[in-house]
Amino acid sequence: MSRKSSKPPADVKMPHKEFVERSIKALREPPHKGIHVVFSNFNEAFRQYFGEEPRPIVDKLVTEGFLISRPAKGGAIIMLASDVGTKEKAKINADASAALAKILSQSSN
Repeated sequence: MSRKSSKPPADVKMPHKEFVERSIKALREPPHKGIHVVFSNFNEAFRQYFGEEPRPIVDKLVTEGFLISRPAKGGAIIMLASDVGTKEKAKINADASAALAKILSQSSN
């Protein structure tokens, strides 16, 4: 009887979503819920592991509602949407709505 290893073969990579989730949980520093994509070295780790740019994948996960992203000096802060409370989500939505209203209220030249 052969024993199966719990590790996948070295050439099999975990899905992007799982990598991002693991990264956030491993790299965040309490009490913070998210990580800075540059200062935490997330971007470089992603490039090393997948050999591709993280930005399109992160943007896709934000669009899907899996992640929340906000701009920060030198990059962005990403966090799991499941870790963000409803009050925080409401504030993010209200801030975005206020920004949109300000943009749309400007007359075009």
